[in-house]
Amino acid sequence: MNVCRRAEQLYLAQLEERAREKDEMESTAQMKEALEKQMEQHRELHQKQLTELRLEIAEKQHRIEELAEYVQHVYM
Repeated sequence: MNVCRRAEQLYLAQLEERAREKDEMESTAQMKEALEKQMEQHRELHQKQLTELRLEIAEKQHRIEELAEYVQHVYM
């Protein structure tokens, strides 16, 4: 009878360990999902900033070209 009780305790301990491992895996998966979502949001923000900076550079380059043409016409 004592052997059966120990076997039952061992089985229950194994079940508890599996449940903890499953919880840890689910927690890890949730954390991974949250981090991936956060990284995607950062990527999108970074792309938006790059687009805005490229537009600003293009506008300033256009303005420089206009001023260069103006100076060329005035002083030539």
